This record gives sequence, structure tokens and C-alpha cells, in this order.
Amino acid sequence: MLTPKRNTCFSSILKNLALVSTMGVALYFGVSPANAALPVTAGLVVSLSADGVNPLDTNQVRIVGTDTFVKQWNDQVGTAENATNATEVDQPKYIANALNGNPVLRFAQDDDCGDRLYLGDLSASFSTGASVFVVATINNDGRYNLFGNRENDERWVGDTWSESKPGSCRAGRSESVTFTQSDWPTTGSHVFSLESNSTKFEVTINGASIGTVSST
Repeated sequence: MLTPKRNTCFSSILKNLALVSTMGVALYFGVSPANAALPVTAGLVVSLSADGVNPLDTNQVRIVGTDTFVKQWNDQVGTAENATNATEVDQPKYIANALNGNPVLRFAQDDDCGDRLYLGDLSASFSTGASVFVVATINNDGRYNLFGNRENDERWVGDTWSESKPGSCRAGRSESVTFTQSDWPTTGSHVFSLESNSTKFEVTINGASIGTVSST
């Protein structure tokens, strides 16, 4: 379940309900990325990359013995929309050379919500639509949110209830049977994307749509 810092359209949370490793997440506003030249820069509001974390900077990390935990994940776009969490038990772990030589942030489920990082209120940038992209590895789990921004009890996938009810960027979570538990991977590395605008709400995994519903 979501517990957002503020109940506004882009008072955002990066969190999970499972054991997840992520290399990065990007929030995009504007022209559909499918029609944009790569790399996408125009309209990019937040870009968070695990290799952007400086494991020696104590403003970004907390070091406990040989473990490094991220308390501030700095935005790479230059807008200073950094993701933070001052609550130590909820800070994700930084792991160097974890995926093909690249670092990851590991969000572990140590309570009902698990580790998480918070963004501020980005609603001024969310006037007509938004796209969210997350690169993550799921570790034998079928209950997780990789991103959330509304207090609407959304769950991307919840095997506890045999359901899928995503709701990021929507007033309420999707109650449609379009999304099902079986659509979501429980293991492996994947690219997740979520697109929300005035006409549709769509989720894709590895470039394949798992469903489209109305925007509200």
C-alpha cells in the first residue's frame, strides 16, 4: 500500500513491495518517447541512475561497516529533483558491480512497504501526461510496486490477493480485469514503463503492452 509524502499527482515514491534491484528510473513529460529521438532529453524531468551515486559522498550515502545505504539519490538531469529518505531502516542498499559490472540499488522488503525513496511534488510538470521508466531485477517475488505517487492503495502486482491494480498518475487504482497477476514477472531483469495522459493509462514490460485502460 502507498503512503505518499503528500497526496498530489507527482508527490512521488520510489519503493517496492518485494526484493528489487534497480539500475535506474526516469520520469518523462511531453512528446511520447516512442516518437522522440534517442537519447531522450527534451521533456525529461527526473533521471535517477545507480551509477550516479557516489558511494564515498556522505551526503548521498550512509556507511555501516561494509554496507552502503542510499539516503539521497541525486537527479542526473540537473533539476535537483533528488530522491531522499532520512529514515535509516527504509534506505535502499547500494551494491557495486552487481549487474554486468554496473551498480544497483537494492530495495528490500523489511516491512509491509519495504525500502523506499521519496521525490518532491512534481505536479507542475505533470500538466497533460507523464511516462515513467524503471529498469529493475525482481528476485522471486510477486508483490511489488516500483513507483507510486498516489494514496490510492495501488499495487502493480499482488500475489497475496491474486491481482494487479496499478494506479500511479491516476486518481484511483485500476479496478479493470485488463491487468492480471500473471502479466508480471517474478524473476529476472526487465524494463517497465507506465504512460498516463488524458486519454489512456498503459503499462508495458520489455516493450510489450500488458494492458491499456482509461486515464481516470
